[in-house]
Amino acid sequence: MFSLPLLYFLFRHHVTTPLNVLNHAHEELRQGNECYRIEALPSSSDFVTAYDSFNTMADTLQHLRLENINKELAAKQLQLSNLQLQIRPHFLLNTLNLLYALVQSHQETPAQDMILYLSNYFRYMFRSGNNLSMFDHEMALIKEYLHVSSFKYPDAFDISYQINPCISMVRVPALLLHNFVENIISHSLVPGRVIHIVFYAEYEDKTVTIQISDDGRGMTPENVEMINNADFHDIPDGMHVGIRNSIKRLKYHYGQKASLEVESELNMGSTFTICFPYDLEEKIL
Repeated sequence: MFSLPLLYFLFRHHVTTPLNVLNHAHEELRQGNECYRIEALPSSSDFVTAYDSFNTMADTLQHLRLENINKELAAKQLQLSNLQLQIRPHFLLNTLNLLYALVQSHQETPAQDMILYLSNYFRYMFRSGNNLSMFDHEMALIKEYLHVSSFKYPDAFDISYQINPCISMVRVPALLLHNFVENIISHSLVPGRVIHIVFYAEYEDKTVTIQISDDGRGMTPENVEMINNADFHDIPDGMHVGIRNSIKRLKYHYGQKASLEVESELNMGSTFTICFPYDLEEKIL
């Protein structure tokens, strides 16, 4: 049986190094180096698809630019691909630090669970690409995330699910719902108090409604108004990136009828409501 330090080393070798390669490639493309392609072979077979997807995306973008065909579509495709390829340094750093702490304290089972979660997280993200993913796959990853979060925040939260069984057939943008749950754990927990999370999903009249609620820290009226109006002009580019990206992705996949709204009060909690049109009968046929 592998020792925990060896597992930690293997994780860094097979996950962290390929992610750095992807980050560098993404930065080269962002800086305007359209000829850049990933030539290195990944140290993990799970990243072969991610490398190939990046190179294919770069080839497509270069062709569209050279041919000057449908500039608006090219910009949207670039933006969506960037959202998928973004690796959040703080997320990776926090999870690796937690993994290291678990290894150092000889908590073998939690450390193994953390490694499995991270492996599933990145595999899910890269294999999903720009495609929509099954709701059940997204929920499985969310439950895994909450499980490993309990290692760092024991007895700090609980969650209940109210989900219409029909929702299992719905396809959603990969990690969109995961990010909202992650934000609760990162920003809404209150020391010394159990935060209650409610995940609600309903399908009715060809519309999907998803609500993610908590009774944690809540938000200021200014932030609530900014999100509901989708007006982020007066804040720095690095703030509320997740919310901005979520709105863009919802509009991209489901059109202008898709919406994201929040109700919140300081020290009372928040409820995010996501709605979008979806014809289950048409999708099944």
